[in-house]
Amino acid sequence: MDAVVAFTSTSTDYARLLRRTSWRDAGVPAFLVTAGPVDGGAMQKVPKLLGQAFTGFCTGEHDRYPAGTIVEVMA
Repeated sequence: MDAVVAFTSTSTDYARLLRRTSWRDAGVPAFLVTAGPVDGGAMQKVPKLLGQAFTGFCTGEHDRYPAGTIVEVMA
């Protein structure tokens, strides 16, 4: 099955573009993976958390996503 799975910070322009895209109309399942709220040091912590989530995704170990990971179903 083809699908779009994007890993990005919650409030970036990338995330806004992905949320605006009509994935359902395109017939493509789409998911946005973001890191939940981070206290201080977000520019260092968020990329690390997203990297850990990406590793979990690629290895099929979805239960190993770091705490605070949010998976949004976009289509």
